[in-house]
Amino acid sequence: MPTLDGRTSRLLELSSYGALVVMGTLGTLGLPDAGRRLVAVGLCLLVVVVTAVGPRMASTTAGRITTFSIRTALITGLVLLGSEDYASFVFLFFVLSVHVPLIFGDRASVVWIALFWIISSLASVVADADNAWFAVVFNLGVFPLCGLFGYTLRRMAQARSEGEDALARLREAQDQLQRLAVTQERNRLSRDLHDSVKQRVFALSMQLGTAKVLLDQEPERAREAIDHAERLARQAGSELNLVIQELRPVDLEDRGLPEALRGYARDWSGQSGIRAEVTVIGDMPEMPEVEYALLRIAQEAMANTARHSRATSVRLELRADADAVALSIVDDGTGFEPHRSGGGIGLASMRERAEALGGELILDSAPGGGASVTVRMGAPR
Repeated sequence: MPTLDGRTSRLLELSSYGALVVMGTLGTLGLPDAGRRLVAVGLCLLVVVVTAVGPRMASTTAGRITTFSIRTALITGLVLLGSEDYASFVFLFFVLSVHVPLIFGDRASVVWIALFWIISSLASVVADADNAWFAVVFNLGVFPLCGLFGYTLRRMAQARSEGEDALARLREAQDQLQRLAVTQERNRLSRDLHDSVKQRVFALSMQLGTAKVLLDQEPERAREAIDHAERLARQAGSELNLVIQELRPVDLEDRGLPEALRGYARDWSGQSGIRAEVTVIGDMPEMPEVEYALLRIAQEAMANTARHSRATSVRLELRADADAVALSIVDDGTGFEPHRSGGGIGLASMRERAEALGGELILDSAPGGGASVTVRMGAPR
């Protein structure tokens, strides 16, 4: 069974003890002689003790049944003492009716509440046979209401517990996604560094080794090798700058996607030496996740352009309206055949980003005809 939150549990516990003190006192004072009053006080104290130790025994079904059976028997003894104000002791059954759904299942709760009603009805017949029907009918309405109140508390506790579990699962899934994203980004950067910078550094070392061998015998060839090594060093530096630029945090909160694209294109153009132009058509709707994905896709596409295309210019066009957002990155480079190259890791990463948000990525390229990457995503309504 679900447990109530601390505040509700304490309030319910205090109300139970309060009802026991008040109603037990009223019922005891209504007894006709001192002997019965002494017995009633003893029974009330026993009810207090069993109520206090009940939560410790609630871990097993047998323990729950035992504590409720003892409390029921003690309250029944109070009711049957013959008090003129027996209804005060019957009120303690109302309190138990609230507790029952918090401890037992629905069917067991109905059985217990029906038992409380039967006992209180018999007490009414014994104490006041002429007007017993009124008490029987009154109790028939009150006991289910008390049980319904306890059932409502139980459902609230279940909803809270389920909500906490769902939140914990959501946080765990979010952590896993973040770890997966970090791993994928590390793998991609590792491949990029291996395919570009590492190979250029290796070629650089080969050229320097050649120059060292030819320096005395063939100075002209040695100078050519040194010039080639210098070009490779500059290319490697440019590749590293591109990677560093990709690792920079994306700032969209204050600037928005159009300004972020313009700023990135300006910096990228300065690093790569390729002219970049950004065109924005329409107003970008408020959709942070889509903006982040589009900027990352633009970064990856332009990084590929700088590494492989030999382009002289790149054109970015962002179109936005109430129904969709589209971003195109078009270069005038050498192009390639997508079905033969397979698109590479970079394209797969871009496509995954788009499809994760319900969008699509379209690649159009041909040898000698440049390349274009277009991403389309639906806008929120």
